[in-house]
Amino acid sequence: TNQPEDPLEQVDAQIRRHAKRVIEALLFSCPDPLSLPKIREVTDTFCTLAPRHLRSIIEELQQDYISQQRAFRLEEIAQGYVLRTHEEYAP
Repeated sequence: TNQPEDPLEQVDAQIRRHAKRVIEALLFSCPDPLSLPKIREVTDTFCTLAPRHLRSIIEELQQDYISQQRAFRLEEIAQGYVLRTHEEYAP
């Protein structure tokens, strides 16, 4: 049966999309790696998300960039997350 989508799920999806855009903007605007606590500090200003939810959103961004064959990658390094030019385009 086709049940109407749960309004709470819609809100969660909206919050997730918004958080994803905010995280992407942070990554683009910051030349240094961003730690999960620093990302959370910003996302907490509009919604408190558990670290596992933030990681899930970041992983989704990583997959988006790969599937869209972007010229950059979202990488996790010791200090946090950073956008880097894809090796193919590094020269």
